[in-house]
Amino acid sequence: MKIIAFLFLLGSVCLGQSSPPYSTAKAALESSASHLREENSQPFHLNAEFDASGKVEFTGHGSFEEFWVDAHHWKRTVSLGSYHAEEIQDGTRHSLTANDKYEPKRVLTVIREVGRQPLIDESKESQWQVTETSAGTVQYRLSYPKQNTSTTVYTFEKSTNRLLKIEGPAFITSFGSFITFEDNPVPMAIQKSTASGDQVLTIRITQLEPLVNRSLAAPVPGAAWNEAVESLLPPEINTKDVLPPKIRKAPDPKYPEGEKRGRSEGLVLVDLALDNRGVIREPEVVNQAEPDFLQAALDAIRKWKLEPAKLNTGLPIEANIRIEMMFRIR
Repeated sequence: MKIIAFLFLLGSVCLGQSSPPYSTAKAALESSASHLREENSQPFHLNAEFDASGKVEFTGHGSFEEFWVDAHHWKRTVSLGSYHAEEIQDGTRHSLTANDKYEPKRVLTVIREVGRQPLIDESKESQWQVTETSAGTVQYRLSYPKQNTSTTVYTFEKSTNRLLKIEGPAFITSFGSFITFEDNPVPMAIQKSTASGDQVLTIRITQLEPLVNRSLAAPVPGAAWNEAVESLLPPEINTKDVLPPKIRKAPDPKYPEGEKRGRSEGLVLVDLALDNRGVIREPEVVNQAEPDFLQAALDAIRKWKLEPAKLNTGLPIEANIRIEMMFRIR
């Protein structure tokens, strides 16, 4: 079991024949981000609609709106099914009003996807490969040889240098319907699916324009401020400052009888959220495997008892976790 750090890498560059793979990949991943929510970015107003699906708690049609002045002054409202929240940052004051203390996985994904930033992966030259395809695209492939399921492919359109797709070990994210906002490419359509092909999220940005009236991002007069509440878009946390969840009880999955008789083996990857009380929320299978293995893994995980992840200060926090379950005949 390990905490997953979700890094979103963006960028574009023309492929130079003499440039080494890492140099071209790094330049690509730096240059094609939308650059929303950066320190010197243009204030903006954004509206988006999204449809969330999958075997998780919160699904259905949702909406998201953001007024952004700078990193210290913004307001966001979001809804998905029965979940509703409004969050305001005004200088050092922060307020979050929500009808549930738990932020749904799909909501967090929407907030991150519409404001992707060009985070750079700390990788090595030998881990990258660059390939030009006959379809007019350039692919940058990042591999981690010491890990079994950790190859990520970034596909760019060669003529426009736009990022079209990210294919990771668990999820595939596609981008389309680009516009130019403040000289940066912004995809107005985003689709996310599991590696097994199940659609989990479709995002449509319906409005993106410069924020003319900055008072729209200001808090309502008399708003109650709560400095202790966590943000819907958590600040970057150094993983060195995080103590991983502790297992209190983790029964093994039951080997499906049919697969045992057929001497079948398989690997199941499950992504889940662990809230700050240690409660498992929204476990979701993200790879392909025999249905009996998938069900056995989920049945076992629902019986697990965990203590939440914590900062070094002792403060419990939410964590995204990937669990690998191997079914093997011995």
